[in-house]
Amino acid sequence: MKKHLKKIKTDKSVENLLKKDLSPYIHSENFQPMRFELKPKKQTVTIRMSEGLLKALKTKAKKQGIHYQKLMRQALEKEL
Repeated sequence: MKKHLKKIKTDKSVENLLKKDLSPYIHSENFQPMRFELKPKKQTVTIRMSEGLLKALKTKAKKQGIHYQKLMRQALEKEL
């Protein structure tokens, strides 16, 4: 039987989950691709953009579960 993972908010919840059999949770619906940023970020960039563009960027980032600045970096990396 497939079970869905709930959002884990506390360390205690993680500890309780790890004491259980996790095999019912291992299926594709509980996982999504993840990109890791391994290189250190040492440079700061300031950019001006319209309020609507920033709002759209934040909305899309929130749907993906990442910070909007990370989404901007990913878009730049993809383009370049």
